[in-house]
Amino acid sequence: MSLVDSSDEFSIDDHWDQLSLQSHSTNESTMSTDVTRFRYICRELNAPPEFIDIVGKKLLGLRDKSAESVTSNTGSVNLQAIVDFMADAFIRCTRNSDIVLLALDDVHWMDEMSWRVVQAIFERGKNVFTVCGSRPPSTDPLSVDKSFWSSLEQEYKNDGRFVEITLTPFDILDVKEMIANSLDLKLTEVDCNFAQNVFNTSGGMPHFLSYMLESIKRNNLTTRLESGLISLKNSTGTEKVCDFIINIYFLDS
Repeated sequence: MSLVDSSDEFSIDDHWDQLSLQSHSTNESTMSTDVTRFRYICRELNAPPEFIDIVGKKLLGLRDKSAESVTSNTGSVNLQAIVDFMADAFIRCTRNSDIVLLALDDVHWMDEMSWRVVQAIFERGKNVFTVCGSRPPSTDPLSVDKSFWSSLEQEYKNDGRFVEITLTPFDILDVKEMIANSLDLKLTEVDCNFAQNVFNTSGGMPHFLSYMLESIKRNNLTTRLESGLISLKNSTGTEKVCDFIINIYFLDS
């Protein structure tokens, strides 16, 4: 299947514009399918034919009925070449953007090959801002290349290209302040038992805490006590409050 005819009136940059996240091209027909775009990228980056099978079909789930499988007729594949191809394709397709945010969460679950792609994008990309979230490496080791990690913590950190931020759970005061902000209250209006039990149930984890407070606000589950403080409706005692909050979370999840 020919991707771009030699007589096509559009230049290579026109075709790549259509692959970019910030396309400036007005031609809508040449790159009309994901398979066509993918094959064009393969050709532009001089990718071996078997890449279409390995990366396109097995990794990206693309199907091209006109293309026969070639991997069954080949031997072992150079995995580093696949890493280079994927990184180059990402960089080439996003080059028209002023900045590209590559956000990856739970990277402690990422395999070694995925880390190698991220490493290649980090080292070659000129407009890519990468944000990775993970559990502490001390308890959940990363599958990242040790020499690359060493470079991140030394030369890249010194150059201002790498910053490691440790996020700790909220304490009780943070939780109380978040309750006040989320429920449009004054800090002095938040019942201490309410804040303590929300803290105990959420463990001070911001995402869990935010979800719980959104559920409480959306379902109008607060009430003003005789003392003038705000707490949860129909809930008295530590156990009942904790069970009530947990039920809110699971009902909305």
